[in-house]
Amino acid sequence: MRANTTELKTIQSGVVIIDMDGLAISQFASREVVEIVLEATRQYEANYPGMLKKAIVVNTPKVFTVLYQLIRPFLSEDTAACVDVYGYYDDWRGTLRELMSVDQLPSRFGGANTTVKPYHPSHGYLVTVPVFEEIENSKLKPVNVPAGQKLDVPFNITEVNAKLMWAFRTDDYDITFGVFYTPANSGDETEVVDFCRVDSHVLTQRGSLVCEQAGQYTVRFDNTSSWIRPKCVYYITQCSQQPN
Repeated sequence: MRANTTELKTIQSGVVIIDMDGLAISQFASREVVEIVLEATRQYEANYPGMLKKAIVVNTPKVFTVLYQLIRPFLSEDTAACVDVYGYYDDWRGTLRELMSVDQLPSRFGGANTTVKPYHPSHGYLVTVPVFEEIENSKLKPVNVPAGQKLDVPFNITEVNAKLMWAFRTDDYDITFGVFYTPANSGDETEVVDFCRVDSHVLTQRGSLVCEQAGQYTVRFDNTSSWIRPKCVYYITQCSQQPN
């Protein structure tokens, strides 16, 4: 499996994903949150009109409707038409897959990229877009992960800049995936790749990680959330040493 490559593209418009998962009602109701959201809205309308292709607000509680009514008067008609709001149980993952390349869409939001990095304004308007190699299904190793259990694939990294790569899919149901790091002189495990449920039954998931420290890196397929249903995972992992 070859490492994924990247290409440079200039941003002309963008899809913004706003995830409300985990926010408490008290946070929505606070004056500080309302003021921050309103100021961000004013700055966008004043400096970046027309750059928004779509804003998808997901996992929203019912109280968000009240907050959005406060924001709505500050939006132009064109901007307001670009905003779609989805509750926690709404089918917004399919919508995101239609709007974006699945290689750019984080796996947490229904895409196929387990290691996409969040965008920050300091990155500017030239961003790297991942280009993944297609992988034949025959190269993926099938392993059954029983209900309530997990499959760990460990790598003992002795030199920095080694690169881990992986691809996987599942039959019929999703699974929780992540990568963890444990220093050689400590038993403390740290999450280094977003640990979340991924739609591996819809899309083949891909990702890579440059190991900046020596130690053990564990690729984990976690089925502990399922009490009765085993999952069949088809996967390939690879570790290659990069020059220092």
